[in-house]
Amino acid sequence: MFRIFLTITMLAALIAPKAHAATPFATAFDKAVPDQSTPTLGTIPAQSLAVCCEIELDLSTYVTGTIGTLAFTATSLNTAAVTVSVSGNMLTIQGVMKGHADVTVSLGSVASTTFRVTVSAGSPWSVSDDGNVYRLTGNVGIGVDDPDERLVVDGRIKAEEIHIEDVTPADYVFDEGYDLMSLDELKEHIRTRGHLPGIAPGAEMEAEGVSVGRMQTRLLEKVEELMLYTIDQHTTLASQRKFIDEQERQLAAQQQYIESLEKRLSTLETVR
Repeated sequence: MFRIFLTITMLAALIAPKAHAATPFATAFDKAVPDQSTPTLGTIPAQSLAVCCEIELDLSTYVTGTIGTLAFTATSLNTAAVTVSVSGNMLTIQGVMKGHADVTVSLGSVASTTFRVTVSAGSPWSVSDDGNVYRLTGNVGIGVDDPDERLVVDGRIKAEEIHIEDVTPADYVFDEGYDLMSLDELKEHIRTRGHLPGIAPGAEMEAEGVSVGRMQTRLLEKVEELMLYTIDQHTTLASQRKFIDEQERQLAAQQQYIESLEKRLSTLETVR
């Protein structure tokens, strides 16, 4: 009897856990997989950059072992000179002002390292990943030390092509209601003022310079006005040509009539 009871008890013990096995099995997968090895964070070399510039470091390249679910963090002991931020494995270091700061990088709570960042008061230019050189603030002067525009050059600029985006088209000249000055009015304007209407006098250009974009619009306006004058003259000449052709036709007909009369007169004189 005891053997039978023991056997039944053992079978119940084997069968009962299977009815509840799903719960601990699912709970195990809800938990983060522990790291397979303890990572170490190697030495990060000292860095240097200029004010207004930034550099990026891939922190994973300094890790030996498996990072797993651990996250990087970074702090600067002198945020007046250097600020830091971390996104994933990338550490961004921004130079704020001349000086230096010790930056500490941590990988979770298992590893950390500290390195020195020196900021110089050098060029405010930045270089993008694809090699473009840029700056976001201030004006640039070449040959001048007080540029009052984004770019001021004291000298000649050489380029294969210049693309101007801020240009106003002059198609309004072809609008039906455009007030085109007559040639007589244009002649009088040039005689009294010495320049085309809408174009600044030469003295003003010399004193204040010329906006290439606005000048392009004005020049295009004059070209389109010239086309209207040319079309108008062509229409007038075509009308005159038609009138002259009609006059020549009538003169030819009259000449033929006169010649016929002369023949008749000659015949009458011969008969007499």
